[in-house]
Parts: sequence; C-alpha cells; structure tokens
Amino acid sequence: MRDARRIPRPSLLLGTRIQVTIFIFGRLQGGILLLETRVTTLACHPSSLRELSLNLERREEFVEACQSAVASGVAALHEIVAAIRGTRWRFILTNSGQAIEVQHKDDLYATYWEAVAQMKSCRHVIGQDEYDQEIIDRIRDCETAHQRARLFMTADDNLGHFEHEIFDLFDGTGYVFDGHGISPGDDYDQVRNG
Repeated sequence: MRDARRIPRPSLLLGTRIQVTIFIFGRLQGGILLLETRVTTLACHPSSLRELSLNLERREEFVEACQSAVASGVAALHEIVAAIRGTRWRFILTNSGQAIEVQHKDDLYATYWEAVAQMKSCRHVIGQDEYDQEIIDRIRDCETAHQRARLFMTADDNLGHFEHEIFDLFDGTGYVFDGHGISPGDDYDQVRNG
C-alpha cells in the first residue's frame, strides 16, 4: 500500500500537480549509491493564471506556472496574455515560441536602477586610468540590464534612456565615453583649469 504522505495533493489553484521521480546512479568507494531526486512539474489551468498573477507573494509560482503551461500545451499564449493584461507582469517568448520567460515589471526596474546606481558610484574615479576598466564594466552591466528590461517592456512603460544616464555620469568631468573607452572630452581643459 502506498504511503499517503508521498502522494502530492492536487492544488485547486494550479490544477494538476504531476510528480516525477528520477533516479541518479553514482559510485561510492567501490559500491553503487542510488540518489533519488523528485522533480515537480506544474500544469496550470488558464483560468487560475489570472488569480495567481495578482498575488505578489507568489511571484515565483506564477512564473513557473506560465512556463509549465506553455511547455505542456495546457495554455495557449493568448490565455497567458489575458492573465497578464492590466498587471505589472511582462513576458517574452523564447525557443521559437515553445517557451516563455515572465518577469515582474518592478523587478526589471529594480535591476536596471541598481545597475545605474552602481555605474554612477564610479563617478569620483573618472579620469584615473587605473579605474577605467571598472567604470567600463559597470557601464556594460548597466547597458545589459537596460537591454534586458527593454525586451519585456511595452511602449507605455517608462524605463528611462540609458544614453542619458551615461551623459549624466560624465557630465562636468571633462571626459566622455565613446562606446569603447573613456577619453578626454571637448571640455577637458575647461573642467581641469577650472
């Protein structure tokens, strides 16, 4: 008889819960060690997605449910779009439309603005050659965060302009970033002489 504690109870909100057990064999000093791993796949009913999308405490669960629904074919893309409409969730299709990546707008903003803050924290060392690579790395990190956020954002979302942040970083320092490196700008002599 099966142990009732090992059988997952179906979640009313998420529809069906499927449990798969994978066995991994390994060696342990001449003997064989059997490792058991459980992988749980969520198959979410489309009508449950809307309710789940509105629950901010269950962000990770919503992302997993969307990914599972698309991968398993339980929900069509238009059903996920309907669940997300009017919320702060954004998505992109990956793997030629066979998978979905879902991000919360607040997380995208937070990641981008944290990268901007990290980049601007280097302002006081602009012009010191030994810090040029660190500044450039932070600019690249900021650019990457901006590009990633823009993949998800709609025309109504106001992310800001990455180019303006670069200008603000170098404004009044006498230096410019040309996309490849840091060099003295047109106002270099004026800034340095005072």
